[in-house]
Amino acid sequence: MAQIGLAGENRVLTANVIHDLAHFAGRGGLGAVMGAKRLKAVSARAHKETLPAYHDPGLLKELARRMAKERMERAAGLVTMGTVGTVKPFNLRGVLPSHNFLDGFLEGAEALDGTSLDALGIRIGRDTCYACAIRCKQVVKIEGTGKYDVRPEYGGPEYEGLGALGSTCGVTDPYAVTKANTLCNQYGLDVIGVGVTIACAMEAVEKGYLDDEGLGLRFGNGDALVAAIEKLARREGRLGELLAFGAKRLAESLGHPELAMHVKGQEVPMHDPRYKRALGVGYAVSPTGADHNHNLHDTAFAKEGRALRELRFYGEDFQPLPTEDLSEAKIRMLWTKTRERGFVNSLVMCDFVPWTPEEWREALYAATGWRLSPEEMLEVGERTLQLTRLFNLREGISPEEDRLPERFFQPFRKGNPEARLDPEAFREGVRAYRRLAGWEGGVDPERLKALGLEEFQNALA
Repeated sequence: MAQIGLAGENRVLTANVIHDLAHFAGRGGLGAVMGAKRLKAVSARAHKETLPAYHDPGLLKELARRMAKERMERAAGLVTMGTVGTVKPFNLRGVLPSHNFLDGFLEGAEALDGTSLDALGIRIGRDTCYACAIRCKQVVKIEGTGKYDVRPEYGGPEYEGLGALGSTCGVTDPYAVTKANTLCNQYGLDVIGVGVTIACAMEAVEKGYLDDEGLGLRFGNGDALVAAIEKLARREGRLGELLAFGAKRLAESLGHPELAMHVKGQEVPMHDPRYKRALGVGYAVSPTGADHNHNLHDTAFAKEGRALRELRFYGEDFQPLPTEDLSEAKIRMLWTKTRERGFVNSLVMCDFVPWTPEEWREALYAATGWRLSPEEMLEVGERTLQLTRLFNLREGISPEEDRLPERFFQPFRKGNPEARLDPEAFREGVRAYRRLAGWEGGVDPERLKALGLEEFQNALA
């Protein structure tokens, strides 16, 4: 079952698509697209006799058994804690997005970390997608508080929700943030888009640019955070209407676009490009705007380890590079990683199940009989990048949109003083990525031809 909630029905631009009650296709506003088409849900039931035959079902079973057996060795942190254990470490490093990305450190943010949720009895269990051995999803329950009570069937917050609805809004009350996350899940809202939009509104209110209609919409006010989500989902009043359009349109309507932390209209996730700098280039060049999933996280490639070994599978002898590095070698890493992510997304396989590239290739062969080379795997991913770039250009999203908000070129007010993004190094990183992708002056027709996409060579003519 794929369905939308109240937010999708109301065409809120941060609305998402919900599977069952606690699994979400969270970004890009697809819930609003379904709402605009007056499509509430799509339901399908499979029958065994209509399922396609696998090429090698025994190999698929062997891969599944291998992951179940080795899950603790490969992904112990995800198995035991999920993503909620990263709030405190990011805050201690001084790079936790706080106060609409003005700060990288927030006093009291450790109350949002998974260990604190456990100590308070808020996190009561783990959930999983069907048949997954990792079980990285959260289940929460709050009783006896009245206004912040939540039921477990709507899942629970992950790192992105704790950061976007918590530290980015300056809110450190774990009960308020958990309630806010549950409301997003109930109404079918992307927690990143909602949190960053409300943080934008909070800053606008504090600077006198926005009337909050008596809501008390200030950094740190958990009650106002929860109330704002209710208004946003219902598009209630002028404030609800403005919030429903996302951070970009909200800030532009106030005459202060500099307050919106977005790329190509999509709100920035909880990974600051002042710290992960190639990831910042990835935000800028991504066809879908700020996205941390089809991207490179610099910290994983700063020392020898699994991430580098797996990237070498594609034929280049990548070496460790510092987190702050933005050299051409780092951009080549980014180019390879974004193509790999496009391939894995095309397989519809999860980021958090730690398959190796060889195992992805084995799984594809077991399912279909197709035996791809590493180069062909990257070609599949590149086709997704080239086609979405073409789509953007056709729709008027120009190369000038490959940029970051100016705030990310300024130091944190409070946080890691060494977390700085040099404007020229960033611009050169974007230029280097475009050269690798063939995006200098549009999309290279010869590149499309080489990828078997000849029919799109004249798409912009």
